[in-house]
Amino acid sequence: MSYRAGGCAGAAGRWLLALAVLLCLLGGRHAGVRAQAAVHGRVLVADGHVLRLLDLDAGNERDLLTLSSNDFVYSPVWLPDGHGFVYTVQHVFTGDPNSDYGTDIWLGDTGGGSHPIWTHDAKGADIDGLALSGDGRSLLFGYTRTDIAADGSLLDQVIRVDALDMQAGVARPFADGGLDPARAPDGSAVAYMDVSGADGDTDLWLRDGDGSHPRLLLAASPGFLALFSPRFSPDGRTILLSAAPDPAAASEGACCASLAWAHGFPQDLYTLPSSGGTPRRLTTLGEDQPSAAWSSDGRTILFNGTTGLYLINADGSGLARIADGYQHAQIAWLDH
Repeated sequence: MSYRAGGCAGAAGRWLLALAVLLCLLGGRHAGVRAQAAVHGRVLVADGHVLRLLDLDAGNERDLLTLSSNDFVYSPVWLPDGHGFVYTVQHVFTGDPNSDYGTDIWLGDTGGGSHPIWTHDAKGADIDGLALSGDGRSLLFGYTRTDIAADGSLLDQVIRVDALDMQAGVARPFADGGLDPARAPDGSAVAYMDVSGADGDTDLWLRDGDGSHPRLLLAASPGFLALFSPRFSPDGRTILLSAAPDPAAASEGACCASLAWAHGFPQDLYTLPSSGGTPRRLTTLGEDQPSAAWSSDGRTILFNGTTGLYLINADGSGLARIADGYQHAQIAWLDH
């Protein structure tokens, strides 16, 4: 729906447009959402300058980390012991060409301790997504860097997935053109978003656990404007991802999709067999940057969006809004 389209004029036209938008929001974005559902465990919430710990059983939260106004926390991931976790801290460019900026990887614990385990190797180097191995010894991360000459011209742009040895603190290239990696629980496969194509699409690719045999699993086009944030199910058979459906390709959810365009593509959750196949749509919320996590048994999915914190069954049934959401936050759920 375009605010400039429709030919309405005067106060009556503006009132009808406002009413249509309201009905769309009430009837489309929240249809079928229940008020409560049983959910357990702890959730790390990377919420802007703050890293929070949400206790779903006790119904409370506390701040683990508060950063300065120029620093942001992203990509929390629990360690296998359930007490420690990794995350990234981005120090943004403040306008001073002589100052340092970039993203580092940190190790923290629920007691409040934290220290960096990898620091950006060049000014402006950024990280998009973390994927920890099952034994907690290695970490995959999306790495981006743009090199600019003194005269403002582009020298080089690097986009790839890197592999970090957690003990040695040494990173090596793993997959060119990739971002936002996800590891199969048994380490046999790695999924990631590839942005190296000439069309600029974010396509879903898969490699063996050692980085060999790259293959396309799901192309963004046709059908989607973009794909984001793959996550393997606990048994490794299914990949959960968020995707922005193309309104030109399907009319489902078209009523409300344009309402989120002010910030970015409206997205919903989909699942896809890790062996390939047709994606299955789980939600029709048109959310803004949803962040999702599997339960340990693979039966349910917890996800955060600007409209709420939701629980849904893995088959797309039983959607329940369990709490207020965190705007553009990223989550990691530990339910055991």
